[in-house]
Amino acid sequence: MVLPPVNISTTEIFFPSDKHSSDPFEIYPEPSRLMHRLINAGNDGTRLFISRVEYMQRQIKPFHEFIVVFFRLGGSGEIEQGSSEGPQRRENFAVLERNLSDTFVENSTPFQFLWKKRFAEDILRVSSTGDRKDLEKIMPGGWIKLAELQLDGSEHMDKFTMGQLAVLTAVLQSRAPYYRLCDRQCYYYARMIWQVVNMTVGSNVQVAGGQRRQLVFREVMGRMKSEAVRGAPEVKAAFEKRWKEFIEEVARNREEHEKLYQKAKADAEIAKAERDEVEIQRDEAIALMKSLEDEMVAQLNRQIANQSDIGVQG
Repeated sequence: MVLPPVNISTTEIFFPSDKHSSDPFEIYPEPSRLMHRLINAGNDGTRLFISRVEYMQRQIKPFHEFIVVFFRLGGSGEIEQGSSEGPQRRENFAVLERNLSDTFVENSTPFQFLWKKRFAEDILRVSSTGDRKDLEKIMPGGWIKLAELQLDGSEHMDKFTMGQLAVLTAVLQSRAPYYRLCDRQCYYYARMIWQVVNMTVGSNVQVAGGQRRQLVFREVMGRMKSEAVRGAPEVKAAFEKRWKEFIEEVARNREEHEKLYQKAKADAEIAKAERDEVEIQRDEAIALMKSLEDEMVAQLNRQIANQSDIGVQG
């Protein structure tokens, strides 16, 4: 089935152009919005395969942890319909991270730091250039890689796509919308993504220890890591359920888009046929007028000739 031109292609989302912005990354601040954008577009993002996942940690306090995913455009390589320009490259990368938002939860107490509730800000940054050096612009001070998961090898029977990643991050956002310093911070977010991706592709790559922290926070990190491992199966089950629903919703919208496209195409063909008929009638009218004009001219010439003959005879 060919997607209609009105469809938003994944190339527009995951291969953004840097021609109209000075920012080297396209920012998607809410994963659920990205997921619903794909649903509304009738595009499941399964042509974009993740080839590598890297677990990263900044080298400056508070040693922020984040995920970098590298992905490639699969399939036949043809540019999806709906993209005005199409990607100039077939590979790109994106950064996933959780930060503390400026939005307080309703009825929270903003003057009590330990008890006040604020929403988490889960962000997906998609590179506009494909240049890894741009990471320095959003993560100044450097970073280290704590783990790497290669997904292009034959040992992974199951692939993981950018469509799946969009659904997984939306599920995480819905299950843990609040930022909590002790257990729902960037470390939890990155570890949970890492755990679920590993489980889905049948791998078990462990994350290295990273920078040493103060004793109290090391204990918090230990509990958080254990909770991420324990909670990953439940999150994975919720992700798989939502992924199935996502695929069904995308299929329905794609079918609806196809119906609208076919209707528009049929209407265009009818309009063209009507236009062609009008043009034929116009050409026939023009030809008739020319024929009448020629007959009138011929008749006038005959009258003039007759008058001339009469004058000569007289």
